[in-house]
Formats: sequence, C-alpha cells, structure tokens
Amino acid sequence: MEIYSNKWIFQNDITAPADGLEFVCGRNDQITLYISGDSTSRTVHFEGKDDEGNWYEAPAVKLPELTIATSTTGNDESWVLNTTNWISVKARVSAVAGGTVRITGKIVESNINLMNAVSAKINESVLPDGAATETTLSAISSYVDNIETILTSNATEAEMLTIDNTVGGISLTSAKYGTCTKATIQVQDASIRYWTTSSAPTSSDGILAQIGAIIYLDTTDDIANFKAIRATSTNANLACQYSN
Repeated sequence: MEIYSNKWIFQNDITAPADGLEFVCGRNDQITLYISGDSTSRTVHFEGKDDEGNWYEAPAVKLPELTIATSTTGNDESWVLNTTNWISVKARVSAVAGGTVRITGKIVESNINLMNAVSAKINESVLPDGAATETTLSAISSYVDNIETILTSNATEAEMLTIDNTVGGISLTSAKYGTCTKATIQVQDASIRYWTTSSAPTSSDGILAQIGAIIYLDTTDDIANFKAIRATSTNANLACQYSN
C-alpha cells in the first residue's frame, strides 16, 4: 500500500484485471483520479461502497470536458469523483491489454465543492474574458443542477432495456416510469443514438451516446418521447432509474 501526502495509488502498473486498492473517504469530499500507462486498451470502472459493504457504480466528472460517466476506456485522462456519498471508492480495471495501467488519486480538501468547481470550469471554458450572457449563465446553472441531481438522486423505479436496431427506436417503459419526472440512463455495452422529440433515431441520425455515458432527462415529455437505437452492429443495454 502506498499513501503519502495527498496522493493515493488505486492501480500500480497492473497488466491484468484487478480491483485495486480502495480509498476510505473519511471527511474528504472529492478525489481526482489520473489514468495513465502504456496499455493499448483498458476498461476502468469508478465504484463506491456503502456502509453495508455493497459496491455500486459511481458517477465521475471528466476533465476538462465535464462529461459524466461511471466507466472509461480512455488513457491519459483525469476524472473527479464525489466521495461524500460513499464509505470508500475504488477504480476497478475489468480489462487491460498490451501494457500497463496506472491509476493515482489526488485528494481534494473538504472545503472545495465539486459543483462550484464544475461551474467555475464551465465559466472559464465558455465565457471568454468574462463576457457572460443571461442565456449562457442559465445553461450553466441547468448543467450544474443536472450533475448535482445525478449524484444525489433517490430513484423509485428502475429497469434494464436492450437497445437493438428496431425501426423507430426503443422507448422507455411507461409502466416503469409512470408519473416520474426525472430519469437517469447509463449506456452500457455499445453506443446508441437517441432523440427526445417525435423524431425516430437511426444508426446515423440522433444524439450519439457512447459506452458509459449518462443521459439525464428532467421532464415527463422527454421521458415519454425518448427513443433509442443501437449505433453499431452490437446491441446496447440501458440502465434506467426514475425519480421525482
């Protein structure tokens, strides 16, 4: 085990799948994870443990893009993981080929808030010279609210959907979401394309969502109109949670 200063070693130049070392969160709010190594391919899963010892997928924010996912196949990436919801966290590697994977973590002091950091980064990225507009600020506020909801949402219903090449796309199950007003959807196993309008997606037409992407819907119309189709020759699976 290697721990010094504010650095943690999750995976130490591994060449085979491994759970790695878990980090006990304590009073720390966040940890930034750095994925590196010379492997030609790898799959990393961000996971958190509750106080009963159960492990769950944990959403993390990729820097600097500010996209949210619970896993990645990329290299030379950094991700911010909110640790306030977990007893401990880990970066599990389920696949690795052609070299090594190293994952380190830098602990963020407890007086820094993830949502504030995300908001500040968005401002820095899209507001040149501080020239903000009401529309842009509204979009920033909505984006940060969505991230906060994903991290803290208490789902009341859930389902797994297989997304194939059905013409017109696959809809969410009305018997599952019922009167729920929010949906959090994770793309698994293969990429998809989707619309939340009356349009029907195709393998080349629609919003592209890659493996690990999290789709957040916050209106009953978006939930009811959601349709998805696989973007490749491989079926995808959607892990869906519904809440109010």
